[in-house]
Formats: sequence, structure tokens, C-alpha cells
Amino acid sequence: WTTDFFGPKLLTKPQTTGIPTASAFEGKKLIVLYFSASWCPPCRSFTPKLIEFYKNCKEDIGCVFVSSDRDEKSFSEYFGKMPWYAMFPSYTSTVNRNRQGRLSDIFKIQVCTNRYGGG
Repeated sequence: WTTDFFGPKLLTKPQTTGIPTASAFEGKKLIVLYFSASWCPPCRSFTPKLIEFYKNCKEDIGCVFVSSDRDEKSFSEYFGKMPWYAMFPSYTSTVNRNRQGRLSDIFKIQVCTNRYGGG
């Protein structure tokens, strides 16, 4: 099921080719999806707290960054600080945009574009 939701690979760091999604979550009890963006002040404030939480339970939890960033520079700088996986960003292809859109629909994610000027 993970490949259906996230695609065949997940990124481990910016500008890498990724690792097979199926192997990324072996032995994990919980998968956390982190919908976020570098241009979102509340997201940037929350990220360090999530990193600290993740460090304390990473043996049991898998985390996936689902980015709303619109360009490689913003995505890379933000994701580069995170110790978990990321989906390939939506700006990289129609397939990735559709995959992220499907997850956003399932979890009823709303991007706060008017308030913070992103998106």
C-alpha cells in the first residue's frame, strides 16, 4: 500500500534518487505524514518540535514530509534539516502532483495560501 500512496521511491535527502518505498517502513509501527512548506511560519516553528519527538521514537515511527514548496531551492533547504523521508515534491511531475493531491484529499489538507503568501 505504501507504494500506491507515496510512489516507488522516497527521498532520504534533497537531490538524491531515493530509496524503495516498500523497504522504508519495515518494522515501523506508525507512519506520520508531515504536510508542510518552507514558506509557512507555523510549519517552520513546529518542525524543530517534530524533529525532537521523532529522534526519541524513530525506531517505531516512520515520517514522510509532504511538501507544498514550489521550487527546488525552497524544498531542499527545508527538507535538508529533516531526519526523515520525503515524497518527491509535486512540482517535479504531474504524477507526483496527482499523488500528493490524492493524499491531501484523503486527509482533507488545506494549504493556507492567503494567510502566508505561499502555495
